[in-house]
Amino acid sequence: MKTGIILIAAIIITAITICPAAAISVEEIDTGSLDIPELEALDFSETPLGSLESLLTYSERLIKAAEALLDFIGSIFSMLGMEDNTDVENLLNIFEDGMNLTKK
Repeated sequence: MKTGIILIAAIIITAITICPAAAISVEEIDTGSLDIPELEALDFSETPLGSLESLLTYSERLIKAAEALLDFIGSIFSMLGMEDNTDVENLLNIFEDGMNLTKK
């Protein structure tokens, strides 16, 4: 939980440094456009803990969570009207490349 909060804070701080303060006002922000991921409960009833199947299931879940987090980060930048900014695109590409490294 702390890692997620730190990551979101880092993204917001990065967005603040990229976006000039006068470019957007609080009233213009549409939070309805955020792509907030839904939480799913873990179910290891068919794959007992400690088995290869449970490890693969957990690994797949982590990859899906990372993809959902990247979509959420992208929706934050989109909500702020920064999706076409080259610095934002570079940042999202770095996140994507980092996530792909873990899949190998």
